[in-house]
Parts: sequence; C-alpha cells; structure tokens
Amino acid sequence: MTQTITIQQLQEHASELLASLGVADEIIISDGDKPVAKISPPPPASPPSSQPRESGFWAGQVWVAPDFDEPLPDSFWLGEE
Repeated sequence: MTQTITIQQLQEHASELLASLGVADEIIISDGDKPVAKISPPPPASPPSSQPRESGFWAGQVWVAPDFDEPLPDSFWLGEE
C-alpha cells in the first residue's frame, strides 16, 4: 500500500508511520503537489549460505607487497609524483 503524506505530517507522526510500515508498503513524502522522497522497508535479509566456508580458497592468488604499510613520501601528499 502506498501512502502519500506531507513533510509536516512526517515530522509529527514519524515513529507511528515507520512502525506501521509493512513489507509491501511505501510512504511518499510530498512538498505540496511535488513528491520529494520515498520511504520503504529494506529488502529481507538473504539467508546464510548452507555451504561451509572453505579455508585457503584464495591461497596463492593474493599478494601483498612487503612495504604495503610504509608511510607514503611527502612528495605524494604534495602532488609532486
């Protein structure tokens, strides 16, 4: 169900409106005759995978440089490189 309300109605009744928001509902907020925003519930969370995680799946495919956490030179931050 779609419900259209004004900004003032939203300010006055926000908690009640959000509490009554169902899975298939949406609230259109209007400024006069012009719609300015839409509130709808988030999509349902997807269920966790039934397959267990596989340890070492990316082994040998990822490389990290030995100096990855070294500070960058001042010339980098000054835009000289």
